[in-house]
Amino acid sequence: MLSNCRSDPLLQKIVLIWHKASKSPDRTNEFTGIYAEQCVTLAKELGLPSINLWVKMQEIDGWQTKFLSDGLHLTPEGNEVFLEVNKVFDDIGILVRLAI
Repeated sequence: MLSNCRSDPLLQKIVLIWHKASKSPDRTNEFTGIYAEQCVTLAKELGLPSINLWVKMQEIDGWQTKFLSDGLHLTPEGNEVFLEVNKVFDDIGILVRLAI
């Protein structure tokens, strides 16, 4: 994946990393937070900007049901938060593409 990012100029801007739905028992808020922090760490190592939405969403009362449909995937309101962040990146000239 990293070599693909380095060869595609658009992906050199920002990469969002995700994994297919897991039936693993470690799919908890605690592990999601660890995963989010690791993504931020990787972005720093690669010199990429990042925003930890996991931390930001938890600043809102009722975030669990307001922003997440199943504890991991975004609700329509959660997607609106992502779109707002995407607009901020777009306004400063950073293209956001999902790496799937």
